[in-house]
Amino acid sequence: LDHSKYADNTWIVLVGDNGFHHGEKERWGKSALWREACHVPLIIVPPKKDKRVTPGKCTPAVCSIDIYPTLIEACNLPPVENQLAGNSLMPLLTNTSATWNKPCISTFLPGNFVIHSGPWNFIQYADGSRELYNVSKDEPEFVNLAQLPEYKLKTESITSLLPKSWHKGVQPSSPDEESMPDNSPKKKKKKWV
Repeated sequence: LDHSKYADNTWIVLVGDNGFHHGEKERWGKSALWREACHVPLIIVPPKKDKRVTPGKCTPAVCSIDIYPTLIEACNLPPVENQLAGNSLMPLLTNTSATWNKPCISTFLPGNFVIHSGPWNFIQYADGSRELYNVSKDEPEFVNLAQLPEYKLKTESITSLLPKSWHKGVQPSSPDEESMPDNSPKKKKKKWV
């Protein structure tokens, strides 16, 4: 790319798959809401001629949904109305130490959410149970602060960022039911737990 005519107008975005637990917290796999399983590598490289971007590493949590609005702004394209749900990362790309107060919200199965906000990682499960970690002091997320009285205000303030509604989803009872149309009388609808 460096030696082609596209070096001056090509943005490179490298995104990997989410993390994986290798026995941490007695987990083996990627189906969890702790940071070890939620982290996704993200590298953004601007065109050679674009001097707006400051090389470096940013530490705030950002979301994959932020990539599209970032590229729209970076390429000076007009935004498509009601299509940019994320936040442009250009403030972080132009100043790697910029203040970033935008939470990153992820989900795994209906009703289970995690909010990464600054040093805080807040998890709320569909059953209502909660976990709160200060990852600047407890990176492996072993000390759940959610039930401690001194963290009540922090827990409540982060809880206000949770989605007010979400798709509940249905789970087929058998593999055969997956191929049936949604309006089939034989297709049983089973709510996710």
